Amino acid sequence: MSEHLVAEKLEAAKKTKSFALNGQRLSGVPDVVLEDEWCQRCLQSLYLKNNLIRGVNDRINQLKSLKQMSLDNNKLEELPSSISCLTELETLAIVSNRLTQLPETLGDLSKLRHLYASRNQFTSIPDSML
Repeated sequence: MSEHLVAEKLEAAKKTKSFALNGQRLSGVPDVVLEDEWCQRCLQSLYLKNNLIRGVNDRINQLKSLKQMSLDNNKLEELPSSISCLTELETLAIVSNRLTQLPETLGDLSKLRHLYASRNQFTSIPDSML
């Protein structure tokens, strides 16, 4: 993954409030997204579909304005409980991963209206989501 491409996408995100790096063979959420002050305050959409992401860093909770996150078609095995700190999150797409469970805290997301989670390997659903 080219640092130039990530920097270019980050600049574009500042105009659209949306960051997308689909199909780039990423192994995780780029650190620059998690560490950038503008992203922490203003990023509303994060699209990282069709990559090789196995897990999401706990620092995802720093993206305070995030409303949409798509991690479809990765290799996710778990989501961090810190995802519950994304209090503005309305849509979470995690289709076609390797998830067997969801964090119990996911039910704490009062603005979450759309959860797309088919084609995973769930063995149970958190009580907080029933």
